[in-house]
Amino acid sequence: MSELTYQYMNQMAEKIKERLPELLDERESILLELFIRYQGDLTSVAKGVGITQVQSSRILKRVQFKLEKEAV
Repeated sequence: MSELTYQYMNQMAEKIKERLPELLDERESILLELFIRYQGDLTSVAKGVGITQVQSSRILKRVQFKLEKEAV
């Protein structure tokens, strides 16, 4: 997940902030918020919601795809 940085995700989220609720489900929104708060530390993100790093990585990649699609 090296191409995924918290600054990049934060910038994309800021661009489409008003549309986030319709783009992301509740779990995705929480993970994105934690990802930005913990500055990309997937271990902390996963612990924050009680899932594995692999699960959080998969969900955040899906979030990244959705954000990139809308930010363009």
